[in-house]
Amino acid sequence: MAIKKQNSRSAEEVVSMFLGLVIVMVVFGLVVNFFQKRKGSISVPGSETVLDEEKLDGSFDSEVGVNGVYTVKKGDSLWTIAQNRYNSGYKWVEIAKENQLENPGLLEEGQVLKMPVLETEKKVTEMAIEGG
Repeated sequence: MAIKKQNSRSAEEVVSMFLGLVIVMVVFGLVVNFFQKRKGSISVPGSETVLDEEKLDGSFDSEVGVNGVYTVKKGDSLWTIAQNRYNSGYKWVEIAKENQLENPGLLEEGQVLKMPVLETEKKVTEMAIEGG
């Protein structure tokens, strides 16, 4: 009977060791995966578009029509539109309010958005008129 207890105990130890090894491997895999995904990129939720050099030189303003509208292009998000138009992605909230968007995360290519005139733009315009 002593032999039987010793065999069952060693079987339990082997099973415990195997389960512990599996847990360690899973945790290691998750950590490696986490760092692989973060390596070399910074992402902002809702922003999938890569800035191209044309937009860095200020040519975005020409995309907003005289009447203050913007036509959504493929890959656009409110964040990227606000970042390019107002130099702050956080201004996407103002664009969503101006257009009364129920779901700001869903933009369609060709959709026309009214671009709000923000307080900072009003002040700059007033200063230009007064100074000129």
